[in-house]
Order: sequence, then C-alpha cells, then structure tokens
Amino acid sequence: MKSATFTVFFPLLLFSLTASAEEEFEIEIEYETGHEQDGGAPADASTVPEAEEIINFQGILKEKGTRRPVRDLTLYLKNTDYSAVSDENGSFTFHNLPPRKYTVIIPSVMFEKFETEEEVRKGEITEVVYYLDPKVYGDLEVVVHGQKVKKEVSRKALKKKELMLIPGATGDSTRVVESLPGVARGVGGSTYGGAVVIRGSNAEDSKIYLDGHEIPLLMHFGGLKSVYNSELLDEINLYTGGFGAQFANATGGIVELKSRGPRTDRWGGYGDLSLIDMSAMAEGPVSDDMGIALAARRSTLDLFWMAEDPDTGDISFVTLPAYYDYQAKWNYDITDNHSISLDIYGAHDEMAMLTELVGDEDPVTTGGMGMTFASHSAFVHYRYRDRVFESDFSPGYAYTLSDVEVGKDLYITSQAHVTDINEHLRIRLHEHNTIGLGAQIQPRYWILESDFIQPPKEGDVYTNFTNDERIQTDITVSDVIGGLFLYDELEAGPFLFVPGVRFDYESHLNIFAASPRGTIRYRVIDPLVLKTAVGMYHRVPDPDEIVEPFGNRGLDFEQAVHYILGFEWAITDIINVDVQGYYKQLDNLVTTIKDPAPGDGRIYDNSAEGYVYGGEILLRHNWTDDFFGWISYSVSRSMRNDGPGTEYRRFSQDQTHNLIALASWQFAKGWRLGGRFQFTSGEPYTEIKGGTFNADNGTYLPVYDMNNKNNEEMPPFHRLDLRLDKEWVFNTWILTTYLDVQGVYYHSNPVGVAYNYDYSEKMYFKDLPIIPSIGVKAEF
Repeated sequence: MKSATFTVFFPLLLFSLTASAEEEFEIEIEYETGHEQDGGAPADASTVPEAEEIINFQGILKEKGTRRPVRDLTLYLKNTDYSAVSDENGSFTFHNLPPRKYTVIIPSVMFEKFETEEEVRKGEITEVVYYLDPKVYGDLEVVVHGQKVKKEVSRKALKKKELMLIPGATGDSTRVVESLPGVARGVGGSTYGGAVVIRGSNAEDSKIYLDGHEIPLLMHFGGLKSVYNSELLDEINLYTGGFGAQFANATGGIVELKSRGPRTDRWGGYGDLSLIDMSAMAEGPVSDDMGIALAARRSTLDLFWMAEDPDTGDISFVTLPAYYDYQAKWNYDITDNHSISLDIYGAHDEMAMLTELVGDEDPVTTGGMGMTFASHSAFVHYRYRDRVFESDFSPGYAYTLSDVEVGKDLYITSQAHVTDINEHLRIRLHEHNTIGLGAQIQPRYWILESDFIQPPKEGDVYTNFTNDERIQTDITVSDVIGGLFLYDELEAGPFLFVPGVRFDYESHLNIFAASPRGTIRYRVIDPLVLKTAVGMYHRVPDPDEIVEPFGNRGLDFEQAVHYILGFEWAITDIINVDVQGYYKQLDNLVTTIKDPAPGDGRIYDNSAEGYVYGGEILLRHNWTDDFFGWISYSVSRSMRNDGPGTEYRRFSQDQTHNLIALASWQFAKGWRLGGRFQFTSGEPYTEIKGGTFNADNGTYLPVYDMNNKNNEEMPPFHRLDLRLDKEWVFNTWILTTYLDVQGVYYHSNPVGVAYNYDYSEKMYFKDLPIIPSIGVKAEF
C-alpha cells in the first residue's frame, strides 16, 4: 500500500497560508490507494492521456446566500486519491471516475465543514451546485486595512461593511461621518441641512464629493437619509484638514464618497422595507467586461402618515413630506488599460401644508408653507492606466431646483445648471516618486425668482419675514470657476513628502488665488508615524453673496490656513490610535457691512476674521470577524468677528466637547448588536433680553446686545442608539431583519431656542425623544 499523505497535505497547506495569514491551519489526511478503485486512475491530467479524459462529475462552488463563486478550494473524494480545485468561476471537474458512490469533503478555514454523498453512474455526467456556509458573512473582500499608502494627515477611511452597520444611522453609510472626530453634531443629531460642520468651520466651507464631482445636497430633508444608495458605495473618506491640492473651493474639510462598479460575476440585488423608506437594487453583467446597476428608493413616512390622517383642525397637508432618489451605473472595461463608466443619480424632496393658525410674532407667514428640492446629476469617467501613467478624464453635469414658499406671498425659486469637467493625471517617475497634476473647469448658470427677505448669515440673531425688507427679483447669472493643481508624492526612506499647489479663478468676481499645501509623514518605527501638514485654502463666496440684488461684486476668496501636527500608532494589528492637534487662521470672511457709506450700494465685504484650534483622538478597533468599534473625542474652540471694531465671538455651530463611543458585535452567527453613545456641548446662541413694539404692523422687535453675540449656551446633547440585526441565510438569498432605535432612553435634546411673540418667554426646540425603525431586507 502506498501513502498519499503528501499529495493531500501540500495543497491544503498552500491554501491555508493564503486564506489566513494570522491563523495557523494544518490538516493531514492519510488515505490508502487501491481501495475499491476498480482500476480507475487519479483525476490528474499528467497520468491520463488527453484523448481518454472523460468528465463524469462536475459542479460549481458558491457562497451560501450571496451565490458568490468560491475559488481555490480543494474538493476530496474520501478514501480515494481523487481531488479537484475550483477555478475563478467556482467550477470544478473530475475525470474518469469509476462508477460508484463517493463521499465529497471540502475542508476550509473560511467555511463551515462540508460533506455530502454523490453517485457517479456509468455513461452519465453528475452535475452539482454546492452552497458553502461561510463562518463570517459580509463583503470582507473590500475590508482590507493598512494596504493603501496613507498620504494625508487628517484622513479617516472606512470600508463598506463597517459603514452599513453604524447604530443610529438606519443603514445609511454616509452618516458615519457624524461619528468621527472633528465633525460637529447637527440639528437633531444629524448633519446640518445635508452638509457637515468640520473643525468649527461653517457648513458651506466644506464640500462633499462623489467620485470627484460635488453633490448638490447630501441628505433628504436636511438629515433624514442620504440621496445616494449606500449599497453602491465602496468607501468614504473624511478629510478634516490638510487635504491635497486636487480638492477645490473648500476651507473647512472634505467628505469623499467613492462608489463601486457593478458586479460582473452574477446578477443580484436586494429589496428593503422599513418604517422610514423602501428601496431596491439590481445589478449584474451585460457581458464579461460590462456591468450595470439600477437602484431606487422612496420614503414610507408619508404612507404611514396617510393612514393616520395627518390633517388636524389647524393644519392640513397639501403634500405630505416625501422623498425619492434613483441611481444608475454602467461600467465597461474596454481593455486591460482602458475603461469607461457612466453614473446617473437624482433626488426629490417635497412637502406643502396649509394652516389656519395666525402667526402673532410673524403675521406674514400665516397661511402655510411648502418646499421642493430636486437634483439630477450625470458624469462619465474615462480611465487609462499602465505602469507609468494613470489618467482619469471626467465630464459631468448637475441640475438643481430649490423652491420655498412661506405664507401667501413669499417665495424664492432657484435653478442651477453646473457643468463640471475634470482631468487628473498621475505619472510614476520612479518607484518612490509620483507626480499628480490636473485641471478643473466648472461653468455655472443660475435662474433666480423671488419675493423674499435677505438670507440670514453667520451670527444673525433673528429672521422676521414681517419686519425684514423683501427683495423682488427675476434674474439669470452665470460664471466660471477654473483650477489647476500639481503635487508630488516623494518617498525618501522613512519620510513621505507631498508638496502641492493649486491655482483658482472665478470669472464673475474676476478673482485669482494661489494655494500652496504640503504634508510630511515620518515613520519613526514600523507601528508609529509622526505627521504634519500646512496649507492654504480658498473658497468662492456663496452665490447669494455675489449675485445682485442679494449680494454684490467686489468680493474676494475667503481664505484659511491649516496647521496640523499629530501621530498614528498601530498598537496591535487591529487596534490603532490617531491623535491630532490643529490651528486654523481664517481671513477674508464675508460679512454684512454694518454702516455702509452713502451711495456705496454694497451689502457684503471681506472684512471679518476668525480662528479655530483644537485636538482630536480616535481609538479604533478595526473590523474583525465579530467586532469593530471606536472611541472618538474632540475638543475645539472656533471664534470669529464681524468686521473691524467688533469683538471676537463663538461661531454659531461651535461645540467645545464631542465624545462618541461606538461598537458593533456579532455575538452569535447571524446575530449582531451595535450601540452608539454621543455627548456634545451645547451650541451658543444670543440671549434676547426683550422686545420693543412696532406700531406699523403690531409686532415686536428683539432687543439684544449687538456687541455680545452668542453669549449663551444651550444644554448639552446626549443620546444612546442601538441596532440589532438578524440574518437568515438560504442557498440563493439572505433575509435580514433589523431594529434601529435612536434615543433608547427616551430623552429629548434641545436643538434650538425660540421666543414668544413679545420675547418675554423663552423655550427650547427639542428633537424627538426616540425614533425607532424596524425593517426587513432580502438580498440575492
């Protein structure tokens, strides 16, 4: 008898080394040849002449639930020398098996033990599909930590599987940025109007990009759900400061969303229904090198509300609050070096109501209100890549509509058409030296109709429609924003230098700016990296500030200089800490002119200044089979003045302390429990001391100290969110039920300050004490 130990042990050893670099795995199976072989020979091409090879047992290995092909697994026929290995499509074949019953075994460290019995009959082909049960479910192939070279100082990156499981986010991965250091809590715990407040800067100072193109507005209804389907995202990067020269028109920070390509190995998708919305997606191959994905979502809040009859004696809804969005992606790998993709997405929010209530404090608003926001975007990426050059040419177009009606007469309607043309070229000069350069040009065209008041600005205390002057307008305005950038990624031993510069121009104001930037990373020892960044950043003033009659010409870029110092320490392979301190000097801030000279005609100038300083720490446990989480803490102070002769005051969105603890734990197979706790300081506000009667319209005007704005602070915010997921895995699909509860201990947090009609009494606006959402999701 001949030992077959080596024949079986060697491929198993090779597989174990590639399947898990951290877990030792050794299986030795010793069989004896000659056992009931009936003269058959092993299924080895080297021992069977090609002309005599006959396939009589074949099949496919798939992951149970996802139907993803499983490659590079070895199948053994028990008590024989026969074996086969699955290819990239999960297929396997056996040749010239003698007719009989066989016990098939598939050992693996990644899947549960698999063993079954098959019968091979003479003159027939046995065909099977085996569904293997993975020990851990999830898109682990995209959760690879530490492989991407870090070039930025203040970048936080999270992968897809982490993003989808954040407690309190109702499965919306973009809301993860609210749980990272340096990002302020927004109204109701969500982002400010769909934007983000980063390191004390105003929300409009930061930009949100999807694959290099700016998103008109990130969230539905100012924070309920994002306008882009999380299932189509692969990665989210948060740059809280010191970001590279390729990013334009931002002085605060950057949120960068990166989408994934449609799958080309199989068709699949999902359907999801919850108390908040319902959504569906389908994706798959058009050909071997072409894929497509389609997704859509609609809110269900209005449907449930309709069943409850939302109309009361005082308020009736003409249009219940509702939203929808859609996404379409197409990708074609033309050759190994060339590819092209098309992305189309859009969103729509709408609500309108009538009221019989009379607004004593603001009579003009009597009658109701309504709002409509819509956006539609499309962009193309043409990419080329070889060993030296990488080129990404991407033209895009975005249309946005914003329509707000207040009372019976007030309205403001704006339409924007924005074309965005980008080219980003990377040239690898050397193994340790890569140059990046590019150009961006953005023609913009607006149509504005209004009978409305002047929009409020940073630090404005009160907006009263009845007492403020109204502006009637019907105008069209256009401009062009252009930019060029250049940077160099240079490695020298333990150092990584990334110097860069960008040049920006805006045609309407005819202004130009140069912004030098640079980062340095120094690896002291393998797990410890010191880092620093210094950079200048510019942004064009908001459209309403530069378009007459709401604004005026003669303005310049707003400017910020970032100074950052910190370190990263990989305590273990899965636990790391990131500590940073920073200072931002803010200049040329747009502010309202307090006492314009006679005949000046200007509303705004660039005379305000400010500064922000603070520190952040992020202690993170990276994704493992059953756990991930982090603790983040930010402390900061953001100050500004309103022009010469005015005192420094806190920014209206300043939050001194922000503590977040988050964890997600798979405590049993198919069961996952997550929690998120947040504590933040209250935001500042200006105390109103009383009111003076306005005999012209019977209202009261607020009385406050103009030189002491934001002198009070709201109570702190604190909330606990929990999420429970349960997966039921079938051969060809997965059913998931989930419960996501925001505000587990039923506490209403103050999010704003309001006064009665004569400003004699004060009260806090509060968010809902608890927001439960239960849903079911089917994936195939």
